[in-house]
Amino acid sequence: MVSKKFTVLDGLRGLAALLVLTRHTEAYWGAPSLSHNHSYLAVDLFFVLSGFVISHAYAQPLGDGRLSAGRFMLIRWIRLWPLHALGAALGVVMLIEKDALSPGVWVPSLMLMMLFLPSRMPEAGHGLFEINPPGWSLFYEMAVNLLYALTHRWITNRVLVAVLLTSGAGLAAIALYHGSLDLGYTWSGRSLAGGALRAVFGIFLGVGLHRLYLARRHLVQSGRTPGPWLLCAVVVAFLLLPNLARLGSAVDLFAVFVVFPVCVYLGAQASVEAPSARLFSMLGLLSYPIYVLHVPLGEWLQGTMAAPLAPYAPLAGVVFAAALVTLAWVLDRRFDQPLRRWLTRLTATRRTPSRNA
Repeated sequence: MVSKKFTVLDGLRGLAALLVLTRHTEAYWGAPSLSHNHSYLAVDLFFVLSGFVISHAYAQPLGDGRLSAGRFMLIRWIRLWPLHALGAALGVVMLIEKDALSPGVWVPSLMLMMLFLPSRMPEAGHGLFEINPPGWSLFYEMAVNLLYALTHRWITNRVLVAVLLTSGAGLAAIALYHGSLDLGYTWSGRSLAGGALRAVFGIFLGVGLHRLYLARRHLVQSGRTPGPWLLCAVVVAFLLLPNLARLGSAVDLFAVFVVFPVCVYLGAQASVEAPSARLFSMLGLLSYPIYVLHVPLGEWLQGTMAAPLAPYAPLAGVVFAAALVTLAWVLDRRFDQPLRRWLTRLTATRRTPSRNA
């Protein structure tokens, strides 16, 4: 068996990113139903996974003072910014090619997007990030990351439970009122509240799951956990479940309150055979570039095609997904990792030499 290092969680993240891709490129697959399932819940899974991994990596250094809130946010900014900036640049290219907006509109929006901040572009739509729509979840991610860093020392287990109960109640209320949790990406008050609640509940739920994992790690090491492929199948099944008008919010809440936390908690404990471990690790590695690049690249390719995509579906979707996976792998090695290393060196804390040295 291979040492997992949360490899199953990487696989869950990668599969969820691929399902988000199919949701936003339905023309490539010839299946309009792909945008009428519960794949928008992938964002809630991302939030839970993010909270778990952040707690695992940074809870101790934040707690003992070795890492400041500012430094933590810088680390998070460096981790997310290069590909986010590339996605924004590609989105601007699309707007220029369409001649949809004047520079006076998209330049300020691009500058705000580079800071993970939303902007209003009524000429293009009502989304928080019309330049590259998936950026909306990164805005909430960074905001809740900052909240976590600033309040970490006071987040005892009791406080964490209170945060989860409060945000969970709000999430349930807004899901029942709206009919689903497909919220957060537009400028309406209900959407903004829904996005904030999804991020706060999901990320702090991930933090809580990590604390539970640490507290019970010695008790579960010898126990059996469901196979990683079963956990993946459960997550994929819920994300692909067709929208049911009367049960939409109930399905969403069951997934967010039960299915995702159980799968993340069990996935953190699951062991993976070597071939699957390599596949899961690759899925996790490529999940972020797939998520932030699939919309502008998909729209650009669709706009440049001389013929409609429908006659070539779903082969067009398979080819596009395969090409994007390949591009994501190249970008990770040739663009994202080198730029993040350079930014890390550039922003490294330098100690002032002692006079006695």
